[in-house]
Amino acid sequence: MGWSADCLDELVLHQVSKVHTEQLAMTLGLPLDKVFRLYPEYGNIGPASVAIVLSKALEAGRVKSGDRVALMGIGSGLNCTMAEVVW
Repeated sequence: MGWSADCLDELVLHQVSKVHTEQLAMTLGLPLDKVFRLYPEYGNIGPASVAIVLSKALEAGRVKSGDRVALMGIGSGLNCTMAEVVW
């Protein structure tokens, strides 16, 4: 499908903590500068973090029309849902 992390403009991750977010990025080869970090202010807010991270990234001007955004929900190693959205 031609998908690679280099082609994405923003990574919207389900964030539990600094350790988990950084480990996920390292494991998948994702650049941390493309991750809007929500956990420092809000902590672990579960699967709602994907929608809230996207909202906060939009407010911060990190997502613009035409950007390729990865929405990545990963829960306790039991499930994983990912989608690419062209904003």
